[in-house]
Amino acid sequence: TPSLPSLGSVKLAMINTHLTIVAVLLCVGLMALPSSAAVGTFFHLSDWHFDPFYNENFNSGTFCRNETELNDLTGIPIFPASLASYSIHNKDFDHRLKNSPSPHFQFGQFACDSPQPLLETALSSMISVDANPTFIIFTGDMSAHHLKLPERRSSAISLGSLYIRESFPNTPIFPSIGNNDCYPDYFLDLPIINRPNEWLVNLWNIWSTYFSIPSSQKKDFTHGGYYVANITQSHILLSLNTIWYSTGHDPAFNTTTIPDPAGQFAWLSS
Repeated sequence: TPSLPSLGSVKLAMINTHLTIVAVLLCVGLMALPSSAAVGTFFHLSDWHFDPFYNENFNSGTFCRNETELNDLTGIPIFPASLASYSIHNKDFDHRLKNSPSPHFQFGQFACDSPQPLLETALSSMISVDANPTFIIFTGDMSAHHLKLPERRSSAISLGSLYIRESFPNTPIFPSIGNNDCYPDYFLDLPIINRPNEWLVNLWNIWSTYFSIPSSQKKDFTHGGYYVANITQSHILLSLNTIWYSTGHDPAFNTTTIPDPAGQFAWLSS
């Protein structure tokens, strides 16, 4: 019988995560592998809604952001190349957190999104369960709500992706798109034949740098936001973009004349 993670350690990690993380969903799973390995593990992350602009001195009335300060910012990084100097341990607000007046809200507030220290606790809990899982899937909504500029959304996705990669440098990581990974929420232009979607190109530039989407999938991903990847010798992962089918999708389209937006069903059948 293969050695499995003890229920006690898994339960403890899940409890710690539940107590400290409101918007982050974390699951650990076991999977059968080929005969060369009896068991594998994977993490399922979803909806952690990272807010790199979180300010603990503000409340939910401004979504815990200093909008006056943000409106004065220039040069917000968008693409991964701009993030080379960023690290999970040297964020500008580390100094503010240590010097802010009591009470401290460094782990977030009700009706606000997840600040960086909250993500650190989630990633630390994951590492305590398994520092080298077989793979990780992230099923959407990496970015905070109510971000007023596309550059801010890109920053949240870029930094969130970087933090996961720094914590699991050798693990294959596979993302899929959530409504808060679009800008604005749920907005994704219907693709034009043989022309990539501008926002999906932006996501590709981020996720292909930090995550494990095969380079061969660039055309499908930048066209429709879907891809396929081999995660083991006997397991294939299909990542679908279900934003197209949401009742909140914008711009609206006629499903009678466009029954298969982005050709995703045809691709899946093939």
